[in-house]
Order: sequence, then C-alpha cells, then structure tokens
Amino acid sequence: MWFAFGFISLAGFTIYSLFKRLNGAPKGKLYRTSGIPYGNNIVKNKYGHAVKLCVFVEGQSGYDYILKNETLIDRFFKIIGLSVEHQTGNKEFDDRIYIVSDNKKVLKQLSSNNTIADSVIRIFDAALMNSFKVKRIRHQSGRLWVDLRPKIKFEDDQFRKLSYEIATLLNTISSEHGKTPLPAKERWKDPFNIRAMIILAISTGLAINGLVQFVRLKITDYPVIIDADKLLQDAIYVGSGITIVILASALVLLGRSARAHIVMFEVLIIGSLGAIATSYAELRDINIEFDKARPDLYEVKIVGRYLQEHKRIRSRGGFFFKTASDNVKRFYHMIQVEDWNNIDTSRSFKVSKQYYDLAEVGDKLIVSQKPGKLNYRWVENLRTADSSDT
Repeated sequence: MWFAFGFISLAGFTIYSLFKRLNGAPKGKLYRTSGIPYGNNIVKNKYGHAVKLCVFVEGQSGYDYILKNETLIDRFFKIIGLSVEHQTGNKEFDDRIYIVSDNKKVLKQLSSNNTIADSVIRIFDAALMNSFKVKRIRHQSGRLWVDLRPKIKFEDDQFRKLSYEIATLLNTISSEHGKTPLPAKERWKDPFNIRAMIILAISTGLAINGLVQFVRLKITDYPVIIDADKLLQDAIYVGSGITIVILASALVLLGRSARAHIVMFEVLIIGSLGAIATSYAELRDINIEFDKARPDLYEVKIVGRYLQEHKRIRSRGGFFFKTASDNVKRFYHMIQVEDWNNIDTSRSFKVSKQYYDLAEVGDKLIVSQKPGKLNYRWVENLRTADSSDT
C-alpha cells in the first residue's frame, strides 16, 4: 500500500507544482494610493519579522519573463556557453540584469524600449537604497510583481513608501508593454518555458514527496529496518541516478537557453535531496511489502530502559522549527535489548508507554525478523511471552 502511495503522491505533488508554476502570480486585491493601483503581500516568520515581501500591479496578458540580478554564476555559465542570455544593447542594463526569457517578441521589446529598461534599473536601485534586495521581477498570468527580501529590520512606513515607488515603476513598465500587446498564448512561444517548468515541477515534486515520506517514517514506530545503513547507501545511489537523469534531460532540453543553469542548480540542490528521500522510502516499502518469507523468531533479554527526549520541531505551518513557547518536554519510551544479530552488542526500540511501564530489565521478548525482499532485514514486531505486540 505505501509503495503505491509513494508513486501516487509523487505524481500528485509534481502536477500541483506544475500548476503553481504555470499560475504563480500573487493573489490579492489592488488598492489605490495617490492614484496608483497596487497590492502587496508580506510573509513573516514566527517572531513576527518580515522575511518575504511582494509588490504587484496589473500586468499584460501573454508575458512570461523574469528579471533578476546578474551574478558571477550567471556570467560563468554564459562564458562556458551552457546558458545564453539576450543582450539589449543597454550596457548598464546588460551588466546588472539577467533576463530569464527566450521569447523573441518579449526580448525585442526589452531591447527597444528604454523606458522599461530605465524603470527596471530604478526598481533595483530603490530597493537597495532602502536596504532591501530584489529577488526578481516577474511578469506572468496578467500580473507584474517584485519579490523582495529585507536586509535589516524595517519600519512599516518605510515599506509603504518603497511599495508606492516600486508600484509606480511597475505600472510604467506594464503601460509600456500595453502599447504593443501580446496574445495570451504568446507565453507558449518561448521554446524553453514549458520544458523548464516541467523539469522544475518534477524536481519540486520529488522534494515535497521526499519530505512527506520522511515525516511518515519519522512518526512510524514499526516496522524497523535493521540494515538501515545499507538501505540509505542504496537510496543515495538510486537518488543520485535519478538526479543525473533529470540533469541530463535539462541539459538536452534547455541547453543554450537563458534558463539552463538556473534549472540545473535547483535540480541539483533541491531535487537531489528529494530523489534520495523518495528512493529511501520506496526501497523500504518494496522491501517490506513484497517480503513473503516466514519470519525468524529470536528470544532476547531486556538489558535497559530509558526515556529519550523528543525535541518537537515546527514551522508556522506545524513542522520543522522548534518553537520558543514549546517548553513542555516530551519523551520517547525506549527499551534496550540484546542484539540477536551481533554478540556483545545491544539494540534500542521505541515502545508504548503502557508496555514501558510494565517492562523490567531481565524480561524476555520475542523478536520477529524477516529477511526483506531487497535483503534489508527488518523487524515486524516485538512480542512478550504472551504474544502481545509492544
């Protein structure tokens, strides 16, 4: 069951990621301030500090491009010829801004319209003067927006003034694009756009699925894999192979486009971890679910019992970062038994509180171990003398 669930969830997360990438424009109403229509979104961390900010205006249909700071990495991959970026002829713009688009009509507009180029540079300068960093300017799905990151703590009034200044410039860019409108289907004229989205959707799908599988295995007490190190090693091999295939696909499908190295970096950093985590879960589930062998039973003695502190981790959504207010300590109930596979060593298992309270050092347990379809030995359950599972 879990084996099939892994593939179904991976497909679902990949499709969801592709949908979000195709429709990634910020949501929200536009409000008028001194005659300028715009909206903004602020994402705060658990301490109430803003970590992501977005200013958006109405854009034009058919446009789909990204403008970002050109980095040394961008320049390196342009020099070796992996990525090819359009040059507008405006030296300051070309030196500072990296255009993520291969749509010839869009690139022609960026080259021929000095008002757009000037407005883009002024957005980056305004953010910098207010200790913000522009992550990107994005035009997609009929909206034009700027994603910002604060470098230092800022006042609300400071952000309002910056938002208004950026919104004014964004509206200028949108108006200039509106003078030569593109049909809505023009986004598909970029030969590399949908290819990049599909590859990134697969990469993100692997990452999300890997995270979900990690949480599932983390909260599951049984079955227990005995040969976990061997399983992890094989998962790294399989996950690395999947990553290489995706990277090779990106190279073939996106080579000499503006997106090539950007997509490959995301696959290498995010997709690889997801591929390894997904591979680990799938190999584990295949090993258990397709193992039809009879279990070997071992009688072992309890040699210790202890409490292991459970450090809860959360984010704003419920996971991954320990909360400052979470002062209540929680514990796993652990018993330590003789290792039936290795003489003079022991092995620990998490058990229920009910069993932990009844267990005593010296008590005997029955371990039900199976060989595994893929030869990763695993423990089906622990039983006391009366055959009740722990």
